[in-house]
Amino acid sequence: MVNEGFAKANNLDLNDPIGAVINGRWQKLRILGIAMSPEYVYAIQGKGDIFPDNQRFGTLHNTGMN
Repeated sequence: MVNEGFAKANNLDLNDPIGAVINGRWQKLRILGIAMSPEYVYAIQGKGDIFPDNQRFGTLHNTGMN
């Protein structure tokens, strides 16, 4: 699953492929869902960032499916 802001900024939809660095390795993933958190989430890459960059940084959730 991918957060909604990242999906919108990158024109991503269900079943689209996406690459991500996970544990230092490039992984190919597939989007199975687009979600929002029930609480307010401010997705920033580092503590020096003030505003979120939805095109370059998003949150992913591993569903455990292969």
